[in-house]
Amino acid sequence: MPTADLRLDDARVSGDHAVIHYSAGRWEVRDLGSTNGTWVNKSRLHKGDRTILTAGALLMFGGRELTFELKDASAPVACARHMRTGEMCLAADGVLELPNDTHPLLQIYEGLDGRWLIDSQNEHRYVADRDVVIVDGEGWSLELPDSSAATLDTARLGPFIEAVTLRFHLSLDEEHIELTLAHDTGEMHLGTRQYHLPLLLLARAWLADAASSPEERGWVERDTLCRGLSVDANKLNVDIYRARKQLFALGVLGAANVVVRRIDTGHLRLGVLNVEIWKGGVLEVPPPRTSPQDLPPKADPSSAPVTASPEVLVAVSTPAHPDTPEGVKDTVPDETSRDTAPDALEGSKPPEG
Repeated sequence: MPTADLRLDDARVSGDHAVIHYSAGRWEVRDLGSTNGTWVNKSRLHKGDRTILTAGALLMFGGRELTFELKDASAPVACARHMRTGEMCLAADGVLELPNDTHPLLQIYEGLDGRWLIDSQNEHRYVADRDVVIVDGEGWSLELPDSSAATLDTARLGPFIEAVTLRFHLSLDEEHIELTLAHDTGEMHLGTRQYHLPLLLLARAWLADAASSPEERGWVERDTLCRGLSVDANKLNVDIYRARKQLFALGVLGAANVVVRRIDTGHLRLGVLNVEIWKGGVLEVPPPRTSPQDLPPKADPSSAPVTASPEVLVAVSTPAHPDTPEGVKDTVPDETSRDTAPDALEGSKPPEG
């Protein structure tokens, strides 16, 4: 039974004729011992030989009438094909969202171990090339590139999510919230986004649970988080997806782990170990909370023992740090780029009584 991805209806093409794949940052073709040959730019490969392909290369299999041109030599991206309509959905910024990026019900992204992960409201598991996933009752066939042979070049990417500090800058009335990601070599200013609100509430829960064990610290029930934000579960998932995608676009390694979830219980928590919340120029210290059913109340900044340094005060009072490199500030603009509404955080208070 033929297993080729591309099948040519021509008697001159062998059953297993040639293979084209991407490896070490380049495309190459290898003849598999075909009877009538594989040709690249009118030169025939010896049986079993391989050669590198560049943009514009002409490939022929078995006969000169069957000619293909490599239009784009860039690296492959994850994609999915709708099994009923044939519609293709492509990954953007390393994240594949289905059924589309305006109505994402799940995300598929590559972990640091080179394996692909699927994350949705109800599941978090590994997937592989050619797996079929069901989204909103429709089947999608996954086409996931294999990067296991590639070496991760951390010099060209950003920091690991586990090694950064998330620094929230809030006005006293919390009408204005800015988020900064600090790491060993500098800062990334993430601007003001509505989808940063779940991160803020999870950050408060993480800080309030400082006395808990590492395994139990900072978990919040999904329904509790939804009530605190006054949103439904789908809106919460979309906001988490957007926050992840912003970090992916900045090259942050392991960006998907900015929020992690327990599939068996639906609890969520922040995946960043170092968090600071500066409110009106004062470091906030949320009081302890009693259970995952409660969100910690907002701390009174007047009672906090630590005051902001001049550098932090500048970050609070200005939209962006003056030394921010061009192209880093507000890297991922979208329709949610606006000041946070003051009532959006009122739900972070625990219920009366």
